[in-house]
Amino acid sequence: IIFSLKRSCICSDTDMSAELEFLLRNVSPRTGLPLSFAVPPGYWQTAHQAAPHTPAARAERLLADYGTNLYDAACWVLALALEGRREPALAHIQTLRKGSCGELQDLRGFAPPFAYGPLRATVGREHGLFFRMISDRFTLRDSWPGSTEKLTWPDWNPILGENAWAALISPLQLAHARFSPGAIPLDCEEVQLSLSVLPALTLLRSATGALHL
Repeated sequence: IIFSLKRSCICSDTDMSAELEFLLRNVSPRTGLPLSFAVPPGYWQTAHQAAPHTPAARAERLLADYGTNLYDAACWVLALALEGRREPALAHIQTLRKGSCGELQDLRGFAPPFAYGPLRATVGREHGLFFRMISDRFTLRDSWPGSTEKLTWPDWNPILGENAWAALISPLQLAHARFSPGAIPLDCEEVQLSLSVLPALTLLRSATGALHL
């Protein structure tokens, strides 16, 4: 999983600086959680003009306005690590290790109805897979103009792909960037985050060695 990160030569230093500043700015003002999207004003009135009040449209607005997809956050961590901004990247890893963020008390699927593998086994709170989308809010306001209905966070899906990036690839890359050329300590935040998902991954293993999704 650990490979050497190298900065791309496609972007100029000016372009890279602008991109980096956007990444550092596009975070939740409450907790600093990186956001997947920066929705421009008026976007939803165009995108959802035909059917703005369907459950799917409301959920899309909530996820895009307030949410973080863990694959996106993993790429955010890798970009900051590559550019030497490792403190905010490490803060995100620490949030995942804590297992809560703002109003969301649990970022992992660890108790019924969440069960793993053919045995439908459960794991402890600190060992469940992370939900693919997270936020630092539970009670939300729909951004559709005139909406006053109180809504709640709608996505609770611990998907394997996002977990591979969030709990394995990005934290171990950050650890490599932080500690290279020395040895990576087993007790560092990044390694401990990766180790925390191994019980769930073990339960998902099939007889042929693949992982059930």
